[in-house]
Amino acid sequence: TVGVYHRTDAGWRNDGALFTFADRVVPFAVTVDHRTARVYILTWRPGDLWRVEVFEKLSHGEVRAGALIPVGNSGNKNSPDVGGVGLAVNVNNRHIFVANTADGTVTVIDGANDAVLDTVTVGSDPTVLAMNRDNGVVFVGLRALDQLHRFRDQ
Repeated sequence: TVGVYHRTDAGWRNDGALFTFADRVVPFAVTVDHRTARVYILTWRPGDLWRVEVFEKLSHGEVRAGALIPVGNSGNKNSPDVGGVGLAVNVNNRHIFVANTADGTVTVIDGANDAVLDTVTVGSDPTVLAMNRDNGVVFVGLRALDQLHRFRDQ
């Protein structure tokens, strides 16, 4: 289960919204498109199946489950080399980026229709992502190579 928190003058508060998952599904990363109130959660499922689960925050304390989008392989969740932490959103065009650690790729999802747009080969062991929405550059940390790869979001 993943909860939603917001900051108030009195500190951080849970607004009651909870994202729940099927049995044996493990959440690994989360990103939010604040312009659309959509929440994207990267999850692992038995069989090393990785998915981005889409949720829409409807109101205070209420969410609705949406699409379940297959992405590349981030590895075995029990391995110390598991990925599953690279997830970012470009709020300007609603593209979501997912680091697929075991595949050496980044999946690009169109958040407007919840479909995979592209899979970009980036190099060995991508783990973390950062998005510069001002210029459209996506930065990808390549753990095994101690390098930073970058590409431009179209």
